[in-house]
Amino acid sequence: MASDPTPGGGSPVTVERPRSKMVRYAIERQALRDRIDQLERELAHERRQRRQIVEQYERLLREKEAAIESEAGLLDGLF
Repeated sequence: MASDPTPGGGSPVTVERPRSKMVRYAIERQALRDRIDQLERELAHERRQRRQIVEQYERLLREKEAAIESEAGLLDGLF
């Protein structure tokens, strides 16, 4: 077939040059690095939030225990 662009009449095959492949891989690597950096920032943010929640809970627990001890001391003084 004289009009076919490929020998034997098959489908045309695109051949990537090695350099363009390397550029594509470099872009993909950079995108992956950026995503990893973003996920690490999100993880650090979530860890800080969790740490603050735990600290707040522990503070409230200490305050509650102190209030209970204070009430018990007052009751002991009355009787």
